[in-house]
Amino acid sequence: HTGFATFVTIFLKLPLDANSTDQEKALQSKSLSWRVFAPASYAWSFNRASFLYTRLDVPGTTADLPIRQPPYAPLVHPRNRIDFDGALEHRTGWQVGEVYGFKTLMLIPSETPRHSVNEWIAEWGFTGQELPNRSIALTSPAVEVRAIHSFYVSSLLTALEGRSNELLFRFGIATLVPPGSGALVIEAPLYYTFEAACVPFNSKIMYAPYSPLEVRLDCLAKATVVLRVGGVLRPSVVIRPVDSGIPSGLWSFNLACVNPPSASETALSSSTFILRSYTSYTDESNSQGTNAVADVHATTAGSEVTVEMPLAEIVNSVNYLLSGRDDHPGQPSSLIFAFELRKEPAVFGIHALEVNAPVDFYFREKCSIGIG
Repeated sequence: HTGFATFVTIFLKLPLDANSTDQEKALQSKSLSWRVFAPASYAWSFNRASFLYTRLDVPGTTADLPIRQPPYAPLVHPRNRIDFDGALEHRTGWQVGEVYGFKTLMLIPSETPRHSVNEWIAEWGFTGQELPNRSIALTSPAVEVRAIHSFYVSSLLTALEGRSNELLFRFGIATLVPPGSGALVIEAPLYYTFEAACVPFNSKIMYAPYSPLEVRLDCLAKATVVLRVGGVLRPSVVIRPVDSGIPSGLWSFNLACVNPPSASETALSSSTFILRSYTSYTDESNSQGTNAVADVHATTAGSEVTVEMPLAEIVNSVNYLLSGRDDHPGQPSSLIFAFELRKEPAVFGIHALEVNAPVDFYFREKCSIGIG
């Protein structure tokens, strides 16, 4: 899990041999400087007392790590790297066939690194100026950080206050949510309303790289008794997989709702959606500690709830030839929109006017617009 220092154990088995008849190999096995990289965004966070490296302290090893003293945890970037000075190697050196290791504390990032490789890397002879002196490099894939990631909530039908709507949920999980006992729990902003027997469904549009949830889901929404966040009661939706679990991956589904009845009241409360996942979920309060967290929760901002314009329509009484309008299927067309703003826009700043078309209508990426 993220945000806390946790013990990690590194095992090493090398083709080095301090007893080799090859003098160069034997020397390298006793005096090479080496280093270990954790994936980006991880940070070593130990003191010398918490750096364990003997076979008595690290189960699974067959020999003590051949160092005379523990390294120092890095205090500046890159904090995911620790160096072992070859001059401080124990003169027994590395023995072929032995399993070495160390166990120490590390800070886990908020999510799996996605801007670089998610791997552990160890290098021997990294101080060598020539390639033959850079003796060995090892890599090992890292597991996913147990945190929900890539979480977004989008309004698909309308952002108008008090209107029926569909919300698109997109998210990634690292830990399987098992059928029956496991659950996804959505905490929605204040004043959103969901049907008590809610039904998650897949969108007609693919939102790559997210995949639609193809498992059968049981859904229950509660409008009154919900988890507390910042002292405010919020609507919650509990979604349980029925026949098969929800595996690690990027997923999406839709959920029908009614938008909050007042944009002004919504603006005064939190508009944040929270998604939690559990391997075992029995109650909202978790007062008895009966809920087993699968991944650390994620938050995302919801769509702004807006007030309806006094007027917004497509102008139909136009000359099709002069305006470029064509209502035939599959043909490019030009539309004229008429609208009235509720209040005068500010003189300064950037203003955006958003037009959402029905499904299967497409706008050009670089569309031409005339305002008059």
